[in-house]
Amino acid sequence: MRHHHGSRRRRLPLQTFLVAVTVLAGAGLLLLALRSVDLPSDDGAVFPKLTQSAGYSNNATTVVGSRAPSGGAKSCATVEEMGESFEGDGAWKESLRVRRIIRHHFALNGASRIRDLPPEQFCRHNFVLGKASEAGFGNEMYKILNAAALSILLNRSLIIGQTRHIGSSSS
Repeated sequence: MRHHHGSRRRRLPLQTFLVAVTVLAGAGLLLLALRSVDLPSDDGAVFPKLTQSAGYSNNATTVVGSRAPSGGAKSCATVEEMGESFEGDGAWKESLRVRRIIRHHFALNGASRIRDLPPEQFCRHNFVLGKASEAGFGNEMYKILNAAALSILLNRSLIIGQTRHIGSSSS
């Protein structure tokens, strides 16, 4: 009597597998290197030209022949255009706006308000937790400032706790 175990599958040798993976990775890298990264621009695109009059004043710069991209919103700006908000009183207004945002954030999410919340609301409130451990002053300031920035960006309350290893044997 003969026992037939069905079709025997030959195992693919490891060396063949590694060669195949290497060839595929090389082909992928070659395609990435040869492919154009930038999308072709429209033939009719008109880019802004900056002209400056002989007066050399800051507000003498004008944009000639600009056309917004087909998406409607401008996707990039010149250095001059980016700095327009800081001309004259712009920097002062931006500084006041940022201060107002921070003041409003801490009025809503500050410790004085959070401390007085009932337990149900406290548990439902979202928090950014900052943990300070035994490290140098620079590391602590880095952690605290990052946590504060996150709390403002995410509109969450900032809780900073300090961990102390009391009772641990340090000898």
